Amino acid sequence: MQSVWKLTVTVSDVEAAEEALERYGALAQAVTPLSMGGRDPKQPRHVMEAYFTNQPDARTLQQHLPNHMDFVVEILPDLDWVSESQRGLKPVDVPPFFVHGSHDRANVPPGRMGLEINAGEAFGTGHHETTTGCLKMMLRQLKSAAPRRAADIGCGTGVLAIALARLTRQRVVAGDIDPIAVRTTDYNARLNHVGTLVETFVAAGFNSAALRRHAPFDLIVANILADPLRRLAPDFRRYLMPGGHLIVSGLLVSQESSVVASMRFQGLTLMDRLRIGEWTTLRFQG
Repeated sequence: MQSVWKLTVTVSDVEAAEEALERYGALAQAVTPLSMGGRDPKQPRHVMEAYFTNQPDARTLQQHLPNHMDFVVEILPDLDWVSESQRGLKPVDVPPFFVHGSHDRANVPPGRMGLEINAGEAFGTGHHETTTGCLKMMLRQLKSAAPRRAADIGCGTGVLAIALARLTRQRVVAGDIDPIAVRTTDYNARLNHVGTLVETFVAAGFNSAALRRHAPFDLIVANILADPLRRLAPDFRRYLMPGGHLIVSGLLVSQESSVVASMRFQGLTLMDRLRIGEWTTLRFQG
């Protein structure tokens, strides 16, 4: 089992922290807003968790994380810690989807489409607000038209690609920079009986020629982070069919305006937004 180090840090500038952590090799990140209490509302703080497969240089990270506090780096126990973290998680009910782990396999309600998502060594179980937002936004989009060519960029455990394949019975391509995530998506796709419909690629964005051969897409979903979403804006436009739709999430409400500006600069039109707590999901049309 590969060792994993976890960094927990409190920051005020989420975007700058995301960039620094990505630059220094973070495999995945999670952001949790802190309640303000008596703090200055102009300086909201967020707890960030980042995971590394190599021990990070704590001194270097501290030097490049702006306005940080409560900085802790720890090595996680030598076990399948992501799967362990799922134990006790309640299912997520986003009709018609019922996203659950293996421990709730027998509890799928009548009339619901069970999506069994097991993280293994990858990240993402469908329990985060951004995944819920993407599922709900996909359902809104599917009311008007079912995609014939769809892509999930930054697929993680594959929950969005699998949901699309289950609903549309069309092929969905799924890419992730992390080979572990790609293997996990393959496993979950087979587990949910869409192994022949979900085609996976190891890719940072669209940098896989094999993935690009499936373009252009009439639907692209990307639940990643604000900074890579902005950087990918030209590629979203390039590989989206005219009139196609792009659904993005993984960003805080405070990051929404900069992501919208990046997409508009590429000629993408904001069609819809969905906010759940501090998180937002956006839908654009090409």
